[in-house]
Amino acid sequence: MLPINLVSLRQAYAACEWQEPELFQSYLENFGIRMRKRQEREDIMKFIDRVGRDADPGDLDGFYVGYTIPQISKEFDLLRIGRNYILDIEIKHIGPFERIRKQMFQNRYYLLALKPGVRIFSRVASTGELYTVDERSAEVRPAAMEELIRAIREQEVERVEDLDRLFSPKQYLVSPLSAPEKFLNRQYFLTNHQEEIKKSVLRSFADRYARCALISGTAGTGKTLLVYDIARHYRREYGRDVWIVHCGRLSAGHVHLKDNGWNIREIGEYAEVLREADGSGGLVVFDEAQRIRGEQIIDIFGRMPAIDAKFIFAYDPKQYISNAENKGELFNRLEVPYVSHTLKTTIRTNREIASFIDKLLDLRRLNRDPHIRYRNIGLQYFDDAEALGQFLRHLRHREGWEVLLEEPSRLGEDGAYRSVQDIIGMEFDKVAVVIDARFCYRDGRLYSRGHPAEYPLQQMLFQQMTRTREQLFIVIYRNLEVLKWCLEILKQR
Repeated sequence: MLPINLVSLRQAYAACEWQEPELFQSYLENFGIRMRKRQEREDIMKFIDRVGRDADPGDLDGFYVGYTIPQISKEFDLLRIGRNYILDIEIKHIGPFERIRKQMFQNRYYLLALKPGVRIFSRVASTGELYTVDERSAEVRPAAMEELIRAIREQEVERVEDLDRLFSPKQYLVSPLSAPEKFLNRQYFLTNHQEEIKKSVLRSFADRYARCALISGTAGTGKTLLVYDIARHYRREYGRDVWIVHCGRLSAGHVHLKDNGWNIREIGEYAEVLREADGSGGLVVFDEAQRIRGEQIIDIFGRMPAIDAKFIFAYDPKQYISNAENKGELFNRLEVPYVSHTLKTTIRTNREIASFIDKLLDLRRLNRDPHIRYRNIGLQYFDDAEALGQFLRHLRHREGWEVLLEEPSRLGEDGAYRSVQDIIGMEFDKVAVVIDARFCYRDGRLYSRGHPAEYPLQQMLFQQMTRTREQLFIVIYRNLEVLKWCLEILKQR
């Protein structure tokens, strides 16, 4: 997206809108601006007319119109980046005030992640009312147009080469497990899609339409944040007990939440949790529910009809390790009324990395995404075990990579590297994995050989690779076939 001069935008609108609307649309597209609704256009033009009385064209240069944070769908009407502060101006046709206040607080949260200086204004087009967030009290209050004009003139405008990189989605997807303190302090917001699902689940519970909710989604869609937020709401608003059952090993994040009053258990304790929940009217959340073993989930389903409580199962059918796990295939055996929702918007996952993983696992996808450049994929080959170990230690201790191994003990450093079992539901900025001679391709798909059938090695590799947010490092050990195809994929960079 490119910045535009607001006076230029107004004059192009006046010259083209009625006589050559297609030309005006082309002008907008040149800057990456989308203004589909006529009312939206008219309200913005009315605002430009008003500020244009007191500000000259030079004052109104460098604005981004309708910028949306990638993968989050958070939009800003008029945004300008400055060295001293960020300026955000929202245009509303009508109130109400509470809606305006909520939006301004949300915008402030997103912008403060970039730098401490933020000035936010909101104008109601139908009434001319103007509001701002007070810099001292952080409360929304009425503002005079002179205050806005001063904020426009005093901003030291800064040109940004890549706005999308500045607003990296990873800054806003707070994981309760990787950043428990931020979660506890409510330093996060749900996306619109997550909010819709949350309201639907809570409504179905309140109306007694359902006693259970299934929430599915692939890696990076924010399932854990959503269900933990629902659990927090249920406990705070209804005063009910809540149990979180994590279907894997508890991480340091789980322990931190437990130390702060959260009732979190491992899946091995599910029978005890169900006994405690009976008659409570509370909520039991099974996170990473695709990992519940088949016989366990059938037992859970059999007990649920007699238990006075609500249930949520959050799962990703692809994120399993053992073939004995249910993989999300047994939820049709539920014996209580339920609703089902799917998180479709991937927030955390880097499209570049997701594309690389898809192609690595299935060579039949090689021709997909020809426009993607794999700039965040590292690749090294080793044929010597000692050199491999030294390089992994270098990545871990000097470069800050999270080295994920199927069996850390194979390198004799259990404490330095994490196993697949340790990372369920977690995420990291930089992940390194090892692909050794046990992997091969059959009919274009990546398989493993010489490994117990209950634990497919390629599934563990998938688990490891999808834990990254920004960068992925593939370390190949004595496997020329996989090296060949990795190089073929990376030709695009």
